[in-house]
Amino acid sequence: MRSIFAILVAAVFIAWASCALALQGSWMAQQGSGMDQQGSEMAPQGSEMAQQGIEMAQAQAVTLPQMTLFEPNGGEVFRAGSRDTVRWSISDSIDMDSVNIYYSIDGGKTFPFKVASLGSTDSTFVWLIPNTPSTICRVRVVAFDSAGNQISAMSDSTFAIAARLKRRVHPFSYMGY
Repeated sequence: MRSIFAILVAAVFIAWASCALALQGSWMAQQGSGMDQQGSEMAPQGSEMAQQGIEMAQAQAVTLPQMTLFEPNGGEVFRAGSRDTVRWSISDSIDMDSVNIYYSIDGGKTFPFKVASLGSTDSTFVWLIPNTPSTICRVRVVAFDSAGNQISAMSDSTFAIAARLKRRVHPFSYMGY
């Protein structure tokens, strides 16, 4: 993402410099003192350069990748100890290096629990639901590019993690069942 930013900054600088040349050409055209012809010739060239700079900036403007989290996306109830899938997509994952998955038990105010660190080509993860009961859980998936920039997506609304069921052990049963 920093490289994209650097490209955009360079393109804006080129456009700015081209506009400055166009203004200089116009100014010189307005000055009398024997430079009328030369100034008149420079004004269109400066204007053309400004237009070329603007076109280059527009051509180099890159759409940032978008991330969507599909599961869990809210309303689900998971039992601690069960497994479920976290599923997401990235519109353009070419420059993505890694993906981290976090979950929150406070409605998304904080994401203190790291679920997994994955490669950039992954778009699903089978999650062992932890024994952290809450009715206001959310998942956040964060993707990083090689420069350390990130994009992320979070569950649209909360889901619940229910406590793990306790097994009853009858003292007189065979093998504890």
